Amino acid sequence: MARPVIETYRDINVAAAATPFTVTLPTGTVAGNLLLCIMSKDDDPAVVSNSGMVDAFAGGLIGGDYGSYAFWKIATAADITTGSVSFSGDSSEEYVGRLYRISGVNATNPIFAVSSPNVSSSTSPTALTLTAPLNVLVFAFFGADTADTPYSIVTGGWSSNLNATSSDGQCGIVIATRDATTAGATGSVVFSTNAADGWAAGQIAINGNAAPTTALVSPGDTNDVATVNPDLVFAGTDADGDELDYQVQIDTVNSFDSQVGSWTSAGAAFTAWEGIAVNRLTHDVWVCSSSIVSGQVYKQTGGVGSFVSQGLSADQYAGIAVNPQNGDVYLCTAGAGGT
Repeated sequence: MARPVIETYRDINVAAAATPFTVTLPTGTVAGNLLLCIMSKDDDPAVVSNSGMVDAFAGGLIGGDYGSYAFWKIATAADITTGSVSFSGDSSEEYVGRLYRISGVNATNPIFAVSSPNVSSSTSPTALTLTAPLNVLVFAFFGADTADTPYSIVTGGWSSNLNATSSDGQCGIVIATRDATTAGATGSVVFSTNAADGWAAGQIAINGNAAPTTALVSPGDTNDVATVNPDLVFAGTDADGDELDYQVQIDTVNSFDSQVGSWTSAGAAFTAWEGIAVNRLTHDVWVCSSSIVSGQVYKQTGGVGSFVSQGLSADQYAGIAVNPQNGDVYLCTAGAGGT
């Protein structure tokens, strides 16, 4: 399971906001990203999403006259067109928080778990523990009724992501994150404030992208082929609906550990075959080799025809990769001076 990644975010800090108020989507948002909005509000705690976002805590973390919230949704093409999300609440109160754009999430089940709400009044806001599997991204946060700063994170192993107060000082928030590198309880997260006041705290775990199911149909895995232009047929499904990329290893022996002899394709001879990269958008095939004299880089345009030297040479090429979005090719070399 891939671990979710915070890509970009948009800060929220509004005082006496008109209702509804909008928050511009974080830079680079695309359909399929998880939008997660964590925020704190002063006084009248009622807040709702006007953009189809789900309230992860089913009504928020509500105190007597303050509250914290975690709204989420998988971004759609319509959201990208609109360019923002919208919330409604008391127009005379304050809001502070952050709207995140997160990639690598399980699109069908992005929220793995939320903790039990914890609402109290003290100098030690505490987000209660939850149980999570390996490779989830966990947020722990509290919203404070007033800006009793400084705020800090007492519990170790968490990274501060946001520590802020509303522009008029009527409410505050701290958001911390941690990658769950082991399965089990995340542990309660203790924060501190400068003075005892009301707070509402919680944790939320973001589920990682589910692993795809793939298989090489033809030719069979480790099979020998008699042509230098084989058709590779794959069968694959992805629960998240992501486009799948495939990596193919080629060698002169089915143990894939050959570093001697030569391999020839369409007139390109290699002392030792080191790497292959295929641009999934253009179907260009790139190969690199190593040699005692000089390694080479060759390109087959569109996946057909001859491999043509690209005029690049080094003693020992060790690997190659291509960025399909812009066509950039990356090479690494081996040996004492490898780069």
